[in-house]
Amino acid sequence: MEKIRIFMVAGEESGDLHGSLLIRELRKLSPGIEISGMGGEKMREAGMNVVLQIDEKISVVGFQEVLQNLKKLRRVYAVLAQHLRKGRYDAFIPIDYPGMNLRLSRVAKEHNKRVIYYISPQVWAWGEKRVHWIKKYIDKMVVILPFEKDFYRERGIDVYYVGHPLLDVVKAEIGEKEFREIYGLGKKPVIGLLPGSREAEVRKNIPLLLSLVKAKGKEFSFILLRAKSLEEEFFHAFSPLPPEVKIVSEHPYALMKYSHLLVITSGTATLEAAILGTPMIIIYQPSMLTHLLVKNILRVPHIGLVNLVEGENIIPEFVSPRIDQDIIIREVEKLSRDKENERMRETLKEIRDKLGKPGAAGRAAEIIIRSLRDKQR
Repeated sequence: MEKIRIFMVAGEESGDLHGSLLIRELRKLSPGIEISGMGGEKMREAGMNVVLQIDEKISVVGFQEVLQNLKKLRRVYAVLAQHLRKGRYDAFIPIDYPGMNLRLSRVAKEHNKRVIYYISPQVWAWGEKRVHWIKKYIDKMVVILPFEKDFYRERGIDVYYVGHPLLDVVKAEIGEKEFREIYGLGKKPVIGLLPGSREAEVRKNIPLLLSLVKAKGKEFSFILLRAKSLEEEFFHAFSPLPPEVKIVSEHPYALMKYSHLLVITSGTATLEAAILGTPMIIIYQPSMLTHLLVKNILRVPHIGLVNLVEGENIIPEFVSPRIDQDIIIREVEKLSRDKENERMRETLKEIRDKLGKPGAAGRAAEIIIRSLRDKQR
Protein backbone atom coordinates (compact mmCIF):
# COMPACT_ATOMS: atom_id res chain seq x y z
CA MET A 1 0.00 0.00 0.00
CA GLU A 2 1.43 3.38 -1.02
CA LYS A 3 1.98 6.08 1.59
CA ILE A 4 -1.01 8.45 1.80
CA ARG A 5 -0.32 12.16 1.36
CA ILE A 6 -2.93 14.74 2.33
CA PHE A 7 -3.16 18.53 2.01
CA MET A 8 -5.42 20.06 4.67
CA VAL A 9 -6.58 23.66 5.17
CA ALA A 10 -8.21 25.25 8.21
CA GLY A 11 -8.55 29.01 8.54
CA GLU A 12 -9.65 29.80 12.08
CA GLU A 13 -9.32 28.71 15.69
CA SER A 14 -12.20 26.22 15.68
CA GLY A 15 -10.92 24.68 12.45
CA ASP A 16 -7.50 24.27 14.03
CA LEU A 17 -9.10 22.31 16.88
CA HIS A 18 -11.18 20.08 14.60
CA GLY A 19 -8.25 19.60 12.25
CA SER A 20 -5.97 18.50 15.08
CA LEU A 21 -8.48 15.89 16.27
CA LEU A 22 -8.84 14.56 12.73
CA ILE A 23 -5.08 14.41 12.18
CA ARG A 24 -4.56 12.35 15.33
CA GLU A 25 -7.20 9.86 14.22
CA LEU A 26 -5.77 9.66 10.68
CA ARG A 27 -2.32 8.92 12.09
CA LYS A 28 -3.76 6.09 14.21
CA LEU A 29 -5.24 4.44 11.11
CA SER A 30 -2.28 5.16 8.83
CA PRO A 31 0.89 5.79 10.91
CA GLY A 32 2.99 6.69 7.86
CA ILE A 33 0.54 9.28 6.55
CA GLU A 34 1.96 12.67 5.51
CA ILE A 35 -0.21 15.74 6.14
CA SER A 36 0.69 19.28 5.11
CA GLY A 37 -1.29 22.50 4.80
CA MET A 38 -2.51 25.58 6.63
CA GLY A 39 -3.40 25.42 10.30
CA GLY A 40 -2.52 26.56 13.80
CA GLU A 41 -0.54 25.28 16.74
CA LYS A 42 -2.96 22.46 17.52
CA MET A 43 -2.63 21.01 14.01
CA ARG A 44 1.14 21.39 14.17
CA GLU A 45 1.27 19.57 17.51
CA ALA A 46 -0.91 16.79 16.06
CA GLY A 47 1.73 16.15 13.38
CA MET A 48 0.93 18.39 10.40
CA ASN A 49 3.63 20.13 8.38
CA VAL A 50 2.26 23.68 8.58
CA VAL A 51 3.19 25.53 5.40
CA LEU A 52 1.09 28.58 6.38
CA GLN A 53 0.03 29.61 9.88
CA ILE A 54 -3.49 30.84 10.69
CA ASP A 55 -3.46 34.46 11.77
CA GLU A 56 -5.89 37.30 12.45
CA LYS A 57 -5.94 38.58 8.87
CA ILE A 58 -6.73 35.11 7.52
CA SER A 59 -9.45 34.35 10.07
CA VAL A 60 -11.97 37.01 9.04
CA VAL A 61 -15.74 36.94 8.63
CA GLY A 62 -18.06 39.48 7.06
CA PHE A 63 -17.93 41.22 3.69
CA GLN A 64 -16.31 44.40 4.95
CA GLU A 65 -13.66 42.51 6.91
CA VAL A 66 -12.79 40.35 3.90
CA LEU A 67 -12.45 43.44 1.68
CA GLN A 68 -10.11 45.06 4.21
CA ASN A 69 -7.82 42.01 4.17
CA LEU A 70 -8.23 41.05 0.52
CA LYS A 71 -4.58 41.51 -0.43
CA LYS A 72 -3.42 39.13 2.33
CA LEU A 73 -6.12 36.59 1.49
CA ARG A 74 -5.11 36.60 -2.18
CA ARG A 75 -1.48 35.93 -1.25
CA VAL A 76 -2.54 33.07 1.00
CA TYR A 77 -4.70 31.59 -1.75
CA ALA A 78 -1.84 31.79 -4.25
CA VAL A 79 0.53 29.92 -1.93
CA LEU A 80 -1.98 27.18 -1.09
CA ALA A 81 -3.09 26.77 -4.71
CA GLN A 82 0.54 26.37 -5.77
CA HIS A 83 1.03 23.60 -3.22
CA LEU A 84 -2.04 21.80 -4.54
CA ARG A 85 -0.86 22.10 -8.14
CA LYS A 86 2.71 20.97 -7.52
CA GLY A 87 2.42 18.60 -4.56
CA ARG A 88 2.06 14.83 -4.89
CA TYR A 89 -1.05 14.68 -2.70
CA ASP A 90 -3.69 11.98 -2.81
CA ALA A 91 -6.37 14.21 -1.31
CA PHE A 92 -7.34 17.70 -0.27
CA ILE A 93 -9.24 17.94 3.03
CA PRO A 94 -10.84 21.37 3.49
CA ILE A 95 -12.09 22.17 6.99
CA ASP A 96 -14.98 24.69 6.91
CA TYR A 97 -13.55 28.14 5.88
CA PRO A 98 -15.53 28.21 2.63
CA GLY A 99 -14.35 31.47 1.07
CA MET A 100 -10.89 29.98 0.63
CA ASN A 101 -11.59 26.26 0.65
CA LEU A 102 -14.26 26.11 -2.04
CA ARG A 103 -11.90 27.85 -4.48
CA LEU A 104 -9.05 25.54 -3.48
CA SER A 105 -11.33 22.53 -4.03
CA ARG A 106 -11.55 23.41 -7.70
CA VAL A 107 -7.75 23.61 -7.94
CA ALA A 108 -7.40 20.25 -6.23
CA LYS A 109 -9.99 18.56 -8.44
CA GLU A 110 -8.47 19.98 -11.61
CA HIS A 111 -5.14 18.44 -10.57
CA ASN A 112 -6.59 14.99 -9.88
CA LYS A 113 -6.72 15.19 -6.08
CA ARG A 114 -9.61 13.63 -4.23
CA VAL A 115 -11.58 16.27 -2.28
CA ILE A 116 -13.23 15.26 0.98
CA TYR A 117 -14.77 18.24 2.78
CA TYR A 118 -14.81 17.95 6.58
CA ILE A 119 -17.22 20.26 8.44
CA SER A 120 -19.61 21.74 5.96
CA PRO A 121 -19.60 25.37 4.94
CA GLN A 122 -22.92 26.90 5.93
CA VAL A 123 -24.36 26.85 2.42
CA TRP A 124 -27.70 25.82 3.93
CA ALA A 125 -27.79 29.23 5.66
CA TRP A 126 -26.70 31.72 3.06
CA GLY A 127 -25.34 30.30 -0.16
CA GLU A 128 -27.31 27.42 -1.65
CA LYS A 129 -26.02 28.42 -5.08
CA ARG A 130 -22.67 27.06 -3.95
CA VAL A 131 -24.19 23.59 -3.83
CA HIS A 132 -23.57 23.40 -7.59
CA TRP A 133 -19.89 24.12 -6.93
CA ILE A 134 -19.80 21.38 -4.29
CA LYS A 135 -21.39 18.86 -6.65
CA LYS A 136 -18.79 19.65 -9.28
CA TYR A 137 -15.57 19.78 -7.25
CA ILE A 138 -16.09 17.82 -4.02
CA ASP A 139 -16.18 14.02 -3.85
CA LYS A 140 -17.56 13.59 -0.32
CA MET A 141 -19.03 15.81 2.39
CA VAL A 142 -18.35 14.68 5.96
CA VAL A 143 -20.76 16.68 8.15
CA ILE A 144 -21.15 17.19 11.89
CA LEU A 145 -24.65 18.67 12.32
CA PRO A 146 -27.66 16.35 12.10
CA PHE A 147 -29.74 18.36 9.60
CA GLU A 148 -26.84 18.64 7.13
CA LYS A 149 -27.10 15.00 6.07
CA ASP A 150 -30.61 15.42 4.63
CA PHE A 151 -29.71 18.79 3.08
CA TYR A 152 -26.90 17.32 0.98
CA ARG A 153 -28.53 13.98 0.29
CA GLU A 154 -31.61 15.70 -1.14
CA ARG A 155 -29.29 17.54 -3.53
CA GLY A 156 -27.53 14.42 -4.77
CA ILE A 157 -24.24 14.89 -2.91
CA ASP A 158 -22.32 11.98 -1.35
CA VAL A 159 -22.61 12.82 2.36
CA TYR A 160 -21.68 11.17 5.67
CA TYR A 161 -22.86 12.34 9.08
CA VAL A 162 -20.38 11.56 11.89
CA GLY A 163 -21.72 13.56 14.86
CA HIS A 164 -20.05 16.53 16.51
CA PRO A 165 -16.33 16.29 17.43
CA LEU A 166 -16.76 18.73 20.32
CA LEU A 167 -18.43 15.96 22.32
CA ASP A 168 -14.97 14.44 22.81
CA VAL A 169 -13.21 17.56 24.05
CA VAL A 170 -15.69 19.82 25.84
CA LYS A 171 -15.19 19.03 29.52
CA ALA A 172 -14.46 21.31 32.47
CA GLU A 173 -10.68 21.31 33.02
CA ILE A 174 -10.96 21.71 36.82
CA GLY A 175 -13.59 21.41 39.54
CA GLU A 176 -15.81 24.30 40.59
CA LYS A 177 -14.16 24.79 43.99
CA GLU A 178 -10.71 25.06 42.41
CA PHE A 179 -12.07 27.35 39.70
CA ARG A 180 -13.49 29.77 42.25
CA GLU A 181 -10.29 29.70 44.31
CA ILE A 182 -7.99 30.34 41.33
CA TYR A 183 -9.95 33.38 40.20
CA GLY A 184 -10.78 34.72 43.65
CA LEU A 185 -14.52 34.39 43.25
CA GLY A 186 -16.77 34.84 46.23
CA LYS A 187 -20.29 33.53 46.56
CA LYS A 188 -21.83 35.67 43.83
CA PRO A 189 -23.07 33.79 40.76
CA VAL A 190 -20.80 34.19 37.74
CA ILE A 191 -21.71 35.61 34.35
CA GLY A 192 -19.23 34.57 31.67
CA LEU A 193 -18.52 37.03 28.87
CA LEU A 194 -17.28 35.58 25.58
CA PRO A 195 -16.68 38.47 23.16
CA GLY A 196 -15.17 36.37 20.36
CA SER A 197 -11.74 35.51 19.01
CA ARG A 198 -11.23 38.16 16.32
CA GLU A 199 -10.04 41.68 17.10
CA ALA A 200 -12.79 43.37 15.09
CA GLU A 201 -15.66 41.55 16.79
CA VAL A 202 -14.16 41.89 20.27
CA ARG A 203 -13.66 45.63 19.75
CA LYS A 204 -17.37 45.96 18.91
CA ASN A 205 -18.60 43.67 21.70
CA ILE A 206 -16.61 44.94 24.69
CA PRO A 207 -18.56 48.20 25.18
CA LEU A 208 -21.85 46.27 25.15
CA LEU A 209 -20.55 43.78 27.70
CA LEU A 210 -19.11 46.48 29.94
CA SER A 211 -22.50 48.23 30.01
CA LEU A 212 -23.92 44.97 31.39
CA VAL A 213 -21.20 44.86 34.05
CA LYS A 214 -21.95 48.42 35.07
CA ALA A 215 -25.65 47.63 35.45
CA LYS A 216 -25.35 44.26 37.23
CA GLY A 217 -21.94 44.36 38.95
CA LYS A 218 -23.43 44.31 42.46
CA GLU A 219 -25.30 41.07 41.81
CA PHE A 220 -22.78 39.02 39.80
CA SER A 221 -19.09 38.34 39.32
CA PHE A 222 -18.01 38.70 35.70
CA ILE A 223 -15.28 36.77 33.92
CA LEU A 224 -14.28 37.72 30.41
CA LEU A 225 -12.64 35.03 28.30
CA ARG A 226 -9.65 36.17 26.25
CA ALA A 227 -9.14 33.99 23.19
CA LYS A 228 -5.59 32.65 22.86
CA SER A 229 -5.45 34.31 19.44
CA LEU A 230 -5.55 37.75 21.14
CA GLU A 231 -2.65 39.26 23.08
CA GLU A 232 -3.20 40.69 26.55
CA GLU A 233 -2.04 44.10 25.29
CA PHE A 234 -5.08 44.24 23.02
CA PHE A 235 -7.34 44.62 26.07
CA HIS A 236 -5.31 47.53 27.48
CA ALA A 237 -7.23 49.79 25.09
CA PHE A 238 -10.33 49.17 27.24
CA SER A 239 -8.62 50.00 30.55
CA PRO A 240 -9.40 50.65 33.21
CA LEU A 241 -11.85 47.76 33.31
CA PRO A 242 -14.38 47.67 36.16
CA PRO A 243 -13.07 45.76 39.20
CA GLU A 244 -15.98 43.31 38.87
CA VAL A 245 -14.41 41.96 35.63
CA LYS A 246 -11.60 39.41 35.52
CA ILE A 247 -9.96 38.62 32.18
CA VAL A 248 -8.84 35.01 31.84
CA SER A 249 -7.43 32.88 29.04
CA GLU A 250 -7.13 29.54 30.84
CA HIS A 251 -9.83 26.99 31.73
CA PRO A 252 -12.40 28.16 29.14
CA TYR A 253 -14.62 25.13 29.60
CA ALA A 254 -14.60 25.51 33.39
CA LEU A 255 -15.68 29.11 32.90
CA MET A 256 -18.55 28.00 30.68
CA LYS A 257 -19.54 25.12 32.94
CA TYR A 258 -19.60 26.99 36.26
CA SER A 259 -21.15 30.23 35.06
CA HIS A 260 -24.76 30.86 35.96
CA LEU A 261 -25.21 32.44 32.54
CA LEU A 262 -23.12 33.29 29.46
CA VAL A 263 -23.26 36.21 27.05
CA ILE A 264 -21.59 34.77 24.02
CA THR A 265 -20.69 35.75 20.46
CA SER A 266 -22.33 33.60 17.81
CA GLY A 267 -20.12 30.73 16.67
CA THR A 268 -18.71 27.40 17.81
CA ALA A 269 -18.64 28.54 21.44
CA THR A 270 -22.44 28.42 21.52
CA LEU A 271 -22.34 24.66 20.93
CA GLU A 272 -19.59 24.25 23.52
CA ALA A 273 -21.80 26.01 26.05
CA ALA A 274 -24.76 23.83 25.06
CA ILE A 275 -22.72 20.65 25.56
CA LEU A 276 -21.78 21.90 29.04
CA GLY A 277 -25.43 22.78 29.69
CA THR A 278 -25.03 26.46 30.56
CA PRO A 279 -27.78 28.96 29.68
CA MET A 280 -26.69 31.71 27.31
CA ILE A 281 -27.57 34.80 25.33
CA ILE A 282 -26.13 35.00 21.81
CA ILE A 283 -24.94 38.29 20.35
CA TYR A 284 -23.57 39.21 16.94
CA GLN A 285 -22.68 42.75 15.87
CA PRO A 286 -21.61 42.69 12.21
CA SER A 287 -20.50 45.73 10.26
CA MET A 288 -23.32 47.67 8.64
CA LEU A 289 -22.22 46.46 5.18
CA THR A 290 -22.21 42.81 6.27
CA HIS A 291 -25.56 43.22 8.00
CA LEU A 292 -27.26 44.72 4.94
CA LEU A 293 -25.86 42.10 2.57
CA VAL A 294 -26.49 39.09 4.79
CA LYS A 295 -30.02 40.25 5.56
CA ASN A 296 -30.91 39.73 1.91
CA ILE A 297 -29.29 36.31 1.42
CA LEU A 298 -29.75 34.55 4.76
CA ARG A 299 -31.98 31.50 4.31
CA VAL A 300 -32.41 30.40 7.93
CA PRO A 301 -34.41 32.05 10.72
CA HIS A 302 -31.61 31.83 13.33
CA ILE A 303 -27.85 32.43 13.49
CA GLY A 304 -27.08 30.48 16.68
CA LEU A 305 -25.95 26.91 15.99
CA VAL A 306 -27.93 25.71 19.01
CA ASN A 307 -31.13 27.17 17.58
CA LEU A 308 -30.37 25.71 14.16
CA VAL A 309 -29.94 22.21 15.62
CA GLU A 310 -33.17 22.53 17.59
CA GLY A 311 -35.07 24.14 14.72
CA GLU A 312 -36.50 26.90 16.90
CA ASN A 313 -35.38 29.95 18.84
CA ILE A 314 -34.74 28.41 22.26
CA ILE A 315 -31.69 30.58 22.95
CA PRO A 316 -32.26 34.36 22.76
CA GLU A 317 -30.12 35.82 19.98
CA PHE A 318 -29.57 39.44 19.04
CA VAL A 319 -28.14 40.46 15.69
CA SER A 320 -27.55 44.09 14.81
CA PRO A 321 -24.63 46.39 13.95
CA ARG A 322 -25.40 48.02 17.29
CA ILE A 323 -27.31 46.02 19.90
CA ASP A 324 -29.28 48.01 22.47
CA GLN A 325 -27.62 47.48 25.85
CA ASP A 326 -30.95 47.72 27.69
CA ILE A 327 -32.27 44.68 25.80
CA ILE A 328 -29.28 42.59 26.92
CA ILE A 329 -29.62 43.77 30.52
CA ARG A 330 -33.31 42.82 30.58
CA GLU A 331 -32.56 39.41 29.06
CA VAL A 332 -29.85 38.74 31.65
CA GLU A 333 -32.30 39.65 34.42
CA LYS A 334 -34.83 37.20 32.99
CA LEU A 335 -32.47 34.26 32.44
CA SER A 336 -30.71 34.69 35.79
CA ARG A 337 -33.95 33.86 37.61
CA ASP A 338 -33.79 30.32 38.97
CA LYS A 339 -36.89 29.05 37.19
CA GLU A 340 -35.91 30.38 33.75
CA ASN A 341 -32.30 29.31 34.21
CA GLU A 342 -33.23 25.75 35.12
CA ARG A 343 -35.72 25.53 32.25
CA MET A 344 -33.00 26.35 29.73
CA ARG A 345 -30.59 23.88 31.34
CA GLU A 346 -33.13 21.10 30.81
CA THR A 347 -33.57 22.11 27.17
CA LEU A 348 -29.80 22.09 26.59
CA LYS A 349 -29.60 18.47 27.74
CA GLU A 350 -31.87 17.57 24.83
CA ILE A 351 -29.65 19.54 22.42
CA ARG A 352 -26.59 17.61 23.52
CA ASP A 353 -28.32 14.33 22.71
CA LYS A 354 -29.05 15.58 19.18
CA LEU A 355 -25.36 16.17 18.46
CA GLY A 356 -24.64 12.44 18.11
CA LYS A 357 -22.18 10.29 20.04
CA PRO A 358 -18.50 10.81 20.91
CA GLY A 359 -15.92 9.63 18.36
CA ALA A 360 -16.79 11.89 15.41
CA ALA A 361 -13.19 12.58 14.38
CA GLY A 362 -12.43 8.85 14.41
CA ARG A 363 -15.42 8.10 12.20
CA ALA A 364 -14.40 10.90 9.82
CA ALA A 365 -10.86 9.51 9.63
CA GLU A 366 -12.19 6.04 8.76
CA ILE A 367 -14.25 7.47 5.89
CA ILE A 368 -11.24 9.37 4.53
CA ILE A 369 -8.77 6.47 4.77
CA ARG A 370 -11.25 3.98 3.29
CA SER A 371 -11.96 6.33 0.38
CA LEU A 372 -8.27 6.85 -0.39
CA ARG A 373 -7.36 3.18 -0.13
CA ASP A 374 -10.20 2.27 -2.46
CA LYS A 375 -8.78 4.78 -4.94
CA GLN A 376 -5.28 3.27 -4.69
CA ARG A 377 -6.50 -0.22 -5.49
